[in-house]
Amino acid sequence: ELERRHALPRPVGFMSQYPHPLDAGTPVYCKWDNMFVPEMHGLWLPGTIHSYRPVESTGNDPSHNDSSPVYSYHILFDNEEEKRDVPQQNVLDRTEYHDLT
Repeated sequence: ELERRHALPRPVGFMSQYPHPLDAGTPVYCKWDNMFVPEMHGLWLPGTIHSYRPVESTGNDPSHNDSSPVYSYHILFDNEEEKRDVPQQNVLDRTEYHDLT
């Protein structure tokens, strides 16, 4: 139920059209995945990219094709939380997020 309530209006596969990496300092929305905090799990929260790094593809991301690099982000959320190792499919530029919602 939570996944449906907080999902974007388009499927994850659609997100492959958005370019990565996004530069440090870019305002973004990031999907917060934490099953231990059900009221926040799956929410897209505003934040800013602190840094990113290339990672090896696990093959589990349906929005990624094997010829392009995959990135992991360190996000500083507007509510002063932070999260490391956020997969690129859970990060959208704020303009792109607003276009989808």
